[in-house]
Amino acid sequence: MTRGIYDYNLLNFLHELTKLDRFMSYKDLSKAIVLENGKKVSPKTIERWFNFLKKEYNHPKSKTKEKFNFYPAFFHEKLGLISVCIISEKPNLKLLGRLPFQDYVIWLFDPKINESVLLIGYLVPIIYLERFKREWKKMKRQGLVKNYKFYITYKGFTIYSPWHKVIDKDGIFHPENNSEEEIDRQIRRFRYYLNDLPKIEIMNPIKKNPLIVPVLFEHQYQYWTSPKIWQRMKDKLGKKIYDYVSRSKVTSDAVGIKKVQQTLKEIYHKDIILQMRIVYMPIELKNNFFIYLIVNFEKREVVEQIKMLALNSIYLRILPMSKNKVFLISLTNSKCLEKIFEILRNLKIEKIYFLQHEKSLPLLTTQKYKKHDYFNHFNPKTSQWNW
Repeated sequence: MTRGIYDYNLLNFLHELTKLDRFMSYKDLSKAIVLENGKKVSPKTIERWFNFLKKEYNHPKSKTKEKFNFYPAFFHEKLGLISVCIISEKPNLKLLGRLPFQDYVIWLFDPKINESVLLIGYLVPIIYLERFKREWKKMKRQGLVKNYKFYITYKGFTIYSPWHKVIDKDGIFHPENNSEEEIDRQIRRFRYYLNDLPKIEIMNPIKKNPLIVPVLFEHQYQYWTSPKIWQRMKDKLGKKIYDYVSRSKVTSDAVGIKKVQQTLKEIYHKDIILQMRIVYMPIELKNNFFIYLIVNFEKREVVEQIKMLALNSIYLRILPMSKNKVFLISLTNSKCLEKIFEILRNLKIEKIYFLQHEKSLPLLTTQKYKKHDYFNHFNPKTSQWNW
């Protein structure tokens, strides 16, 4: 199925999915999506493609077995959460899960010190940020980590190259085939995003409907159908789910699912969703790699330089930070590496890391290390985070 994995029309379809603003039924996708050659895609073909994408990916480097993930990225800032990235040297893995609000864990390689470093991502309530910093200082005093860097970022924006143009039938990335017109279209969206970064505070609709919080967290990890979202919420919250919805009004699973559907409609009308995102493992594991860059940019040059980096990336994630710093994550290949460093030559690169994909997979797939523990720390009665 190698040819099918990198089929031109399939990759074209995946790229079109990134342009959407929400999940759609096969019928609605058929109406909304037009492929490069002007062809419409039938609901039956879309269903067949999704069935193919959802099959296990039997690749020696893929322990997750997931081939594909399609999900909405939401503004965590509107939930009063701030994104914290901790990059630690010589960590004791006992520190994982020691603090709440952990979101993901990966290993990076730092070529400057020729060692692996651990990147732990957290979504921390802004009201607990100073306490969170103190806890990390305490863990360093206790010898759980030799040293660490503390970074605060905004929710990242992702720019996708048109995969059907830059990925050939064998899965090889060809940056010379990239479309400047397509990257410019996304750069215009990025400018709008950059000029309208949200405040970090719990938005008013959550106070009226706290169900927004669990629905958002469960909606973003491929479990986009209302019954699956409702069931996952019940599994994690247990009887506490009735703190989010009235027991007297939600008398059955069918009513609960209806509440989820109503909440999803509300979410999409409140500008909480930043963009739709795609993970496609056959591209990530095909002689490509992630490079993580922490760069100092001048405001006047940031967009132009990001455009050039995007043209040399399969996709590029941009996480703005304070003091004109940007955290960049590029999925690229060795062919582009020299060009990327040429683009960055006149800029101040604070750090360069490379993702250690195979080493990271056990951390990404072990239950105790993955996903934010909102279900233990959000109080729907007060609409506040607790620690």
